[in-house]
Amino acid sequence: MVTTSVASPAAAHSLLVNPEQAGAETAHGRAHGLRDGPVSRPVVCSILTPSGALLARALVRPRPATLPADTYAVEVSQVEPAGALEPLLRTNPQVVLRMPHEAQLALRIDHIIGPRDRRTYYLQTLTAPSD
Repeated sequence: MVTTSVASPAAAHSLLVNPEQAGAETAHGRAHGLRDGPVSRPVVCSILTPSGALLARALVRPRPATLPADTYAVEVSQVEPAGALEPLLRTNPQVVLRMPHEAQLALRIDHIIGPRDRRTYYLQTLTAPSD
């Protein structure tokens, strides 16, 4: 199990669903990807290359109290091929977080720490270039 902290502006928050409030969302909020409240349960996701190749399966989990308020925890598993995320840090650190029925979130691997069996990946959202 690997914990990944995602530096999370509003884009990351908009991907995460609070099931208690899912029925209370307005049509406008759903149309614009808006969610209310924190993540209250794990959400299955995939980590892909920008071209769409699957790198890993993961779970976006409720934020532990030890993480800053602007982060989300992503537990990475089933990395294919094994060790595929580490070389990306040096070559092209961009990855995509995809969850079923939700928008994709472009992320950049910022740094990786820890031994191979307990790596922590720190990911930051990519910002759109200003016009």
